[in-house]
Amino acid sequence: MLDFSNNVNFFGPPVGYKKAIRAKDFLLYPDYSQKIIREKLAKKYGVELEQVFLSVGATEALSITAKLSEGMAAGFCPTFWEYEHFYTQHHGKDNYKKFFLSHADGFEVSLDRVNSFIKLNGIKTFYINNPNNPTTTLFDKTFLLDLISSNPEVMFIVDETYLIFSPDYDQSTLSKAARGFKNLVVITSLSKIYSLPSLRLGVVISNSEYISKFKQQVIPYGVSYASQRCLEWLLEQKNFLDKTRENYFNQSKNFKRQLEGAFRSSIKIYASSAPYFLIQLLTSNGSNKKFEKLPDFLKTRGVLVRSGSEFETLDEAWVRLSIKESRANRKLINLIGSFLKE
Repeated sequence: MLDFSNNVNFFGPPVGYKKAIRAKDFLLYPDYSQKIIREKLAKKYGVELEQVFLSVGATEALSITAKLSEGMAAGFCPTFWEYEHFYTQHHGKDNYKKFFLSHADGFEVSLDRVNSFIKLNGIKTFYINNPNNPTTTLFDKTFLLDLISSNPEVMFIVDETYLIFSPDYDQSTLSKAARGFKNLVVITSLSKIYSLPSLRLGVVISNSEYISKFKQQVIPYGVSYASQRCLEWLLEQKNFLDKTRENYFNQSKNFKRQLEGAFRSSIKIYASSAPYFLIQLLTSNGSNKKFEKLPDFLKTRGVLVRSGSEFETLDEAWVRLSIKESRANRKLINLIGSFLKE
């Protein structure tokens, strides 16, 4: 089964990862303070020890940041479902509003619109997935810094799980900037980029005061000794991220060109540095064509994709496709071609 529905690094983990964990590592309790691994993470991200902490995946980080937040929250829509889920779990459904992204605008937004939305609705917590899942919207660093600076009373929770796939990650990340803001939390999942989702590795970066509060809420001994030890080894594989980013950039460019070449009048592709595309199927006159049968058509032929119907404001006229290796991408293109001919 070819799984185009998940965004785990399809190149796989770094060579030698199996040797990074010893059998006895599973017999040991983890260091609750995470001192050793946090020192390495602080060095990697250019922050202080007290400004970074490791969570049980980005999921635990999102749950805790929601618990620590207060007042009316908001996020773009459509976006990753866990933001609204955890915030309303802690604060109720009436305390979460949505800033709707429109495909008519290419899912883009202006600083003035977001600032107005925040002030009009009394927003105190704002979630940003950068690049946004599923729309691929990439928010410029200057845009984000202006937004955060313009709203010092609002806590911004920025999820950079997919930004780490970008060749421009070092220039685009807000990790270092989080040191100087009282209202910024940056969350990153390392499980996907290293293709080891079972390790459950999330990184939280913010000012030291916030991290101190965050530490008080984490599951004691949540990140296993084996996971911490493996992450120490992963951080030493300095060429792996550069190679992954270069390969994804090339695969994305080639995959997009092939899709456009095969279905130029039938689809519209939304792409950025994200490891996935959002695709809209069109009729010859540019209007939406329902293709609710496409996911099932592909599934019966050994391919999984994400239907747009799984995302709020989208429908069956949309699919999200993760980027895979060339042979898998070609198979998907051929199957979509077969579907359109039926």
